[in-house]
Amino acid sequence: MSEEFEVFWDLYNYKVKRKGAESAFNRLSKKDKAALMDHLPERMKTKQFQNYTPHPTTFINGRYWEDEDWNAEDRPKQSSQRGPTANDLLTNFNW
Repeated sequence: MSEEFEVFWDLYNYKVKRKGAESAFNRLSKKDKAALMDHLPERMKTKQFQNYTPHPTTFINGRYWEDEDWNAEDRPKQSSQRGPTANDLLTNFNW
């Protein structure tokens, strides 16, 4: 067990599949571990992360800390107008 992983595990709020998460974490370079740990405290505070927290292994393997557009609260609200539904598209499709 690495001390670095223990810090990550203590901070991460979804404690599942520890063995896989630890293996993925230990494969990261020191630079990537530092970037992940610098990013994680702020990410954990967001509404987006509180509403959906990926498995820790998914977070590590997906390199979520590198996402540029990760803070949903900072995005402008999208228009409520939506495009056609799948049913609309299927109804109008020439079979």
